[in-house]
Order: sequence, then structure tokens, then C-alpha cells
Amino acid sequence: MKRILFYLFACLFCVACESPDVQPPTNENQTEQETPTPPQGPQEEEKPAPPEELPANANGYEYVDLGLSVKWASYNVGANKPEEYGYYFAWGEVTPTDDYSWEAYKWCESDWTKLTKYCVNADMGVVDNKKVLDLADDAARANWGGDWRMPTVLEQDELREQCTWQWTVVNGVNGYKVISSKNGNFIFLPAAGWKNDGFISRQGTNGAYWSASILAEWPSSSAEYISFYDKNVIKHNIFRYFGQVVRAVLP
Repeated sequence: MKRILFYLFACLFCVACESPDVQPPTNENQTEQETPTPPQGPQEEEKPAPPEELPANANGYEYVDLGLSVKWASYNVGANKPEEYGYYFAWGEVTPTDDYSWEAYKWCESDWTKLTKYCVNADMGVVDNKKVLDLADDAARANWGGDWRMPTVLEQDELREQCTWQWTVVNGVNGYKVISSKNGNFIFLPAAGWKNDGFISRQGTNGAYWSASILAEWPSSSAEYISFYDKNVIKHNIFRYFGQVVRAVLP
């Protein structure tokens, strides 16, 4: 009997000593916090906006790289904007004048058969076999300095043949948008016309841009230039005393 009572007493003691399963207290006002979802995939760093690209310039005058053998000025010599006509020059003269005639032309003795410079024909004057302007007689170099010069006829051929010419209007001025087939860059050539014996002809309808080259064949009294109107662009030549505009180039 004593043994049975001892056994019962031992069982009651073990039950009293067993630890209950205690849960931590909870706060009824506590809200469950969401775990942030990490970004998926690599994240690109935000880059600052690039600075505004300024027009390229040389000696203070803007130019465009058309991907050709030379770079072309953005506007004519004597102009400040692409649509301005600029100065008119007789070929081989470096200042504008009011008198575009053989009598006033610098490189002859008042007659187209008495040339004093840039002559390859004996019956046209003093033969010196110069076919391209000296830089001292180059209107672009004289007015803009630096490495600026007038284009040769071959450089003008390149402009005609390796660009797309679109007749257009810029700020009310007719002319050609000349778009490079090499890189898509472009220049605008206004239809400045020309001056002759005190008159301005075809301004707004035709363009006439001097090259630095005289006509290789007879007669030496003529120089080559780009001629255009709204339906055609060609290489042409005309008497050197005519007043025409200049679009300069850089090597």
C-alpha cells in the first residue's frame, strides 16, 4: 500500500513541474511590415543629359563636316546666317565693289584680252599658267583668315556629285539644302544671284558660287562656278569680272 501511494505522489510531482508551452505576448495594434521586393535584373545608372553641342567653328566662323575632302562653311563670306547672301566679289578680288565690269576689274587692262594675271592663253594677255587663285587673291582667306579659302572646281564637283540637293525656303529665302550622302549633314546655299555692270540679277531664283579655278581651256577670261536654279545644279563658267558670292572651305 505504501508503495502505491509513493508511485501516485511521484506522478503528481512530475506533472506540476512540467513547463507549459508559453507564447510571447502580442500587441493588438502592431501591424505586419511588408518586406521590400528587390529590383529585378540589372539597374542602369541614370546618366546626366549631355551638354548642348555647339556648332564647330574655325577662326570664329562656323562650318559643317559633310564627310567630303573639305569642310564647308555654314554661311557665305560676308554673311552671319546661312540664308544671308553675303558679299559679292569679282573673281580674284577680295573686297566688294560697286562696279563689276572689265574696266574696273583688277587683273586686266580694261579689256578681257589683256589679262595681267591667271592666264594660260597667249592671245588673252600675259601668260603665267596660273589656274588656281593665290591665297593673296582669295576672298575667303582675305576676309576670314585662318585656313579658310575658296573651293577648287574639283571640290565643288564633289559637293554636287556626293550630296542630295533639295530646293527649299529658309526664313523667306530660296535656295538649296545640300545634304551629304556620306553622313547626312547639310548646308544651305541661298539663291543670291549675281552682279554685273551695276545690276543685281536673278536674286532669289538663281545661285552662282565662285570656285578658285579659272576655266582650264580657252578662254582664261572666264572662271568656273556652281550655277543653280530650282530645277538644276551644274558646273558653269562666266567672265571673271562678274560679282558672285563665295562659300568658303577648310582643308
